[in-house]
Amino acid sequence: MDNEEERADDARLVVEPSGKIREADDSAERLFGRSNLIGAPLLEHLHPTDRRIVASILTTPQQHGARVVRLIDQGLGSQVAELHVSYDAWDPIKGSINVSLRGLSTFVAPSRTAYNTARLEKLFLASTDIITVLMPDGEWNASPAGTRILGHQPGYEPEGGLLSLVHPDDLERAAVALSEVAGGVRTQREAVRVRVRAADGEYMHFDCSGQDLTHDPDVGGIVIVARDVTGEQRAEDERADAEARYRATFERSPLGIAMIGLDGLVIEANDSLCRMVGRDQDALVGKTVDDIVHPSDRVPLSEHLANQQTGALMRASETIRLVHEDGHTVWALTDTSVIEHADGSPAYHIALVADITDRKRLEARLEHQAFHDSLTGLPNRARLGELL
Repeated sequence: MDNEEERADDARLVVEPSGKIREADDSAERLFGRSNLIGAPLLEHLHPTDRRIVASILTTPQQHGARVVRLIDQGLGSQVAELHVSYDAWDPIKGSINVSLRGLSTFVAPSRTAYNTARLEKLFLASTDIITVLMPDGEWNASPAGTRILGHQPGYEPEGGLLSLVHPDDLERAAVALSEVAGGVRTQREAVRVRVRAADGEYMHFDCSGQDLTHDPDVGGIVIVARDVTGEQRAEDERADAEARYRATFERSPLGIAMIGLDGLVIEANDSLCRMVGRDQDALVGKTVDDIVHPSDRVPLSEHLANQQTGALMRASETIRLVHEDGHTVWALTDTSVIEHADGSPAYHIALVADITDRKRLEARLEHQAFHDSLTGLPNRARLGELL
């Protein structure tokens, strides 16, 4: 009798062997949050992760004891209950199964809430992001990560307020972003990057996003999440500096420089190379290397480029003749190599080109003087001896 009184508020169900609910009392309807339980499969009202074990219990109830399960409550979303199955006079073919459910949510909820609160507090304290709540009156509260990352003592408050730590050049952008968050025109996914002064006077970079929770009684302000991206920004700056140095070298080099695709087309050429062959960049880019190389020198150069693509040759130096736009020949010393992708596959060729036309003319003049009489211009004795 005491046991019956103890379970007076338990939900009671009669379930057919097929799993459909045949009978349900008022307590069951309240527990499940619906009034039309008759004819519905019991498993559909259970959390997906609990359905398999309950199906096993319904099949062989005599082998199982009580079990805590989660119910899908149409009104509240989720409930926790202790499930008991009675197998008295149980007949798997003609009989039915008596099921009782004792709601546990009122007991579980407080402990779960306390657990979640403690867990969230620990996550909040351990977070590497700075979480700040800015109140309408200008007061603000920040997570411990703020002082930890910026190097300040716990409890530090800047004299000029939160925005006084922002770099002067970023202050207007930060203020505009803050007003946009307050006005609902900037979402929390739209971060703004600003510099914030650390304790040592150096500025760190943060990606800041915000959400207006002023009307939430549990918050009452704008939540700002700032993620330290100083390392990322430094890497970006280094890449930008490297690109700027390369670009300056490419554009100002006295040597001709060309980027040549694996298909032999000119991707880019600097001004020195353009002047060397009497063409502007528009006339060079997209053209083949053969368009500016003397016909007699095209095959050797093509072979070098092909061997570089296969890895048979990493670098090649060659003296070739280029053809100027006006038709005259330009002697050039070329140094070509292949630039690879991160995976080691060839990406494109880089060619350094030096104009050696004057040197070739000097060599020709010295050779002529060595083998010809300076007065008559006729072959001298050395030249005749060479011919004989």
